[in-house]
Amino acid sequence: EYARELNRFLAGTGLRLDAHMKLETGMGRTGFDVHDDSHLDEMIEALSLPHLNFTGVFTHFAVSDENGDPYTQLQFSRFTHAIERMEQATGHHFAIRHCANSGAVLNYPCTHLDMVRPGLALYGHYPDPSCAGLDGPGLRPVMELKSRIAAVRAMPAGACVSYGRTCALARDSLLAVIPVGYADGLPRLCSNGLEVLVHGRRACVVGRVCMDMCMLDVTDIPSVKAGDVATVFGHEGGALMPIEEAAARAGTIQYELLCAI
Repeated sequence: EYARELNRFLAGTGLRLDAHMKLETGMGRTGFDVHDDSHLDEMIEALSLPHLNFTGVFTHFAVSDENGDPYTQLQFSRFTHAIERMEQATGHHFAIRHCANSGAVLNYPCTHLDMVRPGLALYGHYPDPSCAGLDGPGLRPVMELKSRIAAVRAMPAGACVSYGRTCALARDSLLAVIPVGYADGLPRLCSNGLEVLVHGRRACVVGRVCMDMCMLDVTDIPSVKAGDVATVFGHEGGALMPIEEAAARAGTIQYELLCAI
């Protein structure tokens, strides 16, 4: 339907729109369904539309981050079979075939074809721990989230911190406030436990993460003052705070936090 509408819109213009045709091979999302040959006529019709020039064809893998999963090979087989059938039926040649996301780039070299589509790997993160080392030299995280301490204050033992009073201090403490919160993409699920680097040492988030602030226990980190850098994830000096820790605490994957930021 979308291809027909594009073609109708361009009628009479003398223009052709370069496009890539998406095939649905098992993700359950979008594209021409190629689980069997029943949709071949629709794909052939799309290729015949005079104002569309299909220069490429692609699909998307569901579990390519899991090495050896037969489902990826099944999707790849459906993809290549559908392309072969279309090209045989129409004489059309797709100049660019692509299907390899980050997991497939690392796990399935046979799927690289004419172009690859790494996403998470471009940020220096593996889609699954099992992929580590498959690239040879190793991926290096390139995205960091840093802030500056807005205030430092002394709080007595027993004092409550942040909304809901979910944290009562067990000792006299020194707390640092950083202007980062869930409005910035730091999940509220990181309350009471996420660690942040200050002066190259770990400081724990105490109390709930607020909309645009959270509090750190810096009692054991000397000389902390307003304006000092706090690294939510990334490098500071020789220390590393991996985003995977925040993702694990939030019960999600690093993709979500990178996108949220």
